[in-house]
Amino acid sequence: MNVDYRGLREKTKRMAQICTELSAQICRISEYVQNLDIFWDGDANDAYKLKISEDLVTMGTDARRACNTVKIMRSVLDIYMRNEKEVKRRLKI
Repeated sequence: MNVDYRGLREKTKRMAQICTELSAQICRISEYVQNLDIFWDGDANDAYKLKISEDLVTMGTDARRACNTVKIMRSVLDIYMRNEKEVKRRLKI
């Protein structure tokens, strides 16, 4: 079986970058929401901002999970590459 390790490493590296960018953008949106001045005052405005904040927390949690998954994928790929090199060395392929 031929595996494109370089391609896999590049793709998982890019995935990690995208996850980091996503997390940063979610934080930026959250900051904007804190300063958001809706067209109405009072309870409705507060409730709307609270709901958006709750949704952003959920999105942030999902983004962190995605980043953790990518880290695991990269670790597994590195382990697999080391194991394959060791097998080839022992078999003298």
